[in-house]
Amino acid sequence: MNTNMIANCKINFRQAIKRLNQSGQKCLVITDSSSKLLGTLSDGDVRRCLYRNISLNTKIEKFYNKDSVFYYENKLNKKKIYKLMLKKKIDIIPIVNQKKKLIDIFTLRSLKEKNLLSKNIIKSTGVLIMAGGIGSRMKPFTNVLPKPLLPINNKTAIDHIIDNFVNLGFKKIFISINYKSKILKSYFEEYKPKAKIIFIEEKKPLGTAGSIKYFKTKNYKNIIVINCDMITKFNLTNPIENHFNNKSNFTIFCSSKAFSIPYGSCLIDKNDNLLKLIEKPTYNFFINIGIYILKRNVLKFFPSKNSKVDFNEFINVLMKNNVKINTYPVDEYSWVDVGNWNEFRKLIK
Repeated sequence: MNTNMIANCKINFRQAIKRLNQSGQKCLVITDSSSKLLGTLSDGDVRRCLYRNISLNTKIEKFYNKDSVFYYENKLNKKKIYKLMLKKKIDIIPIVNQKKKLIDIFTLRSLKEKNLLSKNIIKSTGVLIMAGGIGSRMKPFTNVLPKPLLPINNKTAIDHIIDNFVNLGFKKIFISINYKSKILKSYFEEYKPKAKIIFIEEKKPLGTAGSIKYFKTKNYKNIIVINCDMITKFNLTNPIENHFNNKSNFTIFCSSKAFSIPYGSCLIDKNDNLLKLIEKPTYNFFINIGIYILKRNVLKFFPSKNSKVDFNEFINVLMKNNVKINTYPVDEYSWVDVGNWNEFRKLIK
């Protein structure tokens, strides 16, 4: 039994998000201090609370589902449970003894033969790694080698990203290249990944979103885009399946980050009178971490010009055309931007 799927009813939303990412599941089993089953908390429950601007420091005890489905250990029928989970779209089912103490957790994946994305998702989804940037934050390393070849635990950064998608079942990976493209192509001639690599070579820099227009003429219904300096430590299965199940047009991965102001801050009215003095306040913001899932049909709104197009520009165009854009929150400790020296050193440690 994966203990990361179990959470005490007294934890807060920040801890719940971290536990969800560690578990690789879409739902947590909630218990009391004696391991008695109390209910479940899904990633959807968490997102709905965050959209209502409920603080990440709020305890979950009033928000988890107290009427969740469970089975007693003496009434187990795995085939019946599996069919129920598929029918009601349940990801986990707790198993308890007669005193309702948790003894096991059945997951939809554990009842499958393999822990992979469905063939339908794999077949209809293209994976694009954006690897054409000059890596100005990582100089002098990037004066010699391209940023995707940053070494991390005996592998390069881009190897880690490719391996993550291979483990999900993807057999073909697209990589956009520009800066030091010959070096990167030579590297892949020597290193043979388990996926087929297809390069999209930009003759000139096209910005953070420029290469996705390549997919306008491809048969993929959805495209996953990830920056080459984004090392993830969470299971990508959940957000990918969430994008498909919700029939989202565009999903942005975001993460809560706390920013502290090292000074006392003055809250004043329009007449410059002091209303409140806040000593060294901390503010939470949801930041874009550089991973996107989009339907191919939104590319009809992509700017036709051949100049550089960044994702913030493209997203603003979509919003002006009333395209619904979803977000998928991930824990701040479950990803690392190795495109700057401070984060890179932390990851190496």
